[in-house]
Amino acid sequence: MTGVIQPIGDGERRARVEKARQLMRENKIGALVLEGGSSMFYFTGTRWPQGDRTLALVMPAEGDLVWIVPEADAERARGAIPPSGEIRTWTEAEGPYKRLAQALKGSRIGIEERVRFAVYDGLRKVITDAGFGPGYKVPGLPHRTGHGIGLDGHEWTNLVRRNKTMLQPGMCFSDEPTIAIYGEFGVRLEDCMHITEEGARMFTRQSPAIDQPFG
Repeated sequence: MTGVIQPIGDGERRARVEKARQLMRENKIGALVLEGGSSMFYFTGTRWPQGDRTLALVMPAEGDLVWIVPEADAERARGAIPPSGEIRTWTEAEGPYKRLAQALKGSRIGIEERVRFAVYDGLRKVITDAGFGPGYKVPGLPHRTGHGIGLDGHEWTNLVRRNKTMLQPGMCFSDEPTIAIYGEFGVRLEDCMHITEEGARMFTRQSPAIDQPFG
């Protein structure tokens, strides 16, 4: 019975990547971050265990795949990674997260569920290391992320740090990420959303880019 099974080829994996990219574009996701595991294998055929030295894959909605690879494992990684795509190595002195942030190019990103929190936290640290924040300090985000919407335009509960209110279906919020650099500029993109059983759903069309605020 197993004799009729055909191995998965490069063409099939490219088709999987393109299907994912189509879904990313439809949902205005600029890039997807993956670590070693079933999803990385599904899309690329690469098996790589998660470990202390981060190896990550950035799948952009457009353009080549980008692999963020520890310099210490570069030779082994090149034997495991498909020849297509770009490999960017990082050293122990610099760490992986600046390279990873550069590959993401400021995109709205998705993070695959198996990616460790340490990777997310490392990306966040790139922002503070660049002089933004931490927390609500400026330059950076001087404002809560959003507020409740009801009969009044601004109602509790707020999307703000340390608020432990559980989100429930039917709640409505603004979602307004901001960056302010005093004496230079400030940008806030605001959308409105409601909470459903499946997650947040937007009332408004999201801006695809800062220079295209209305889509």
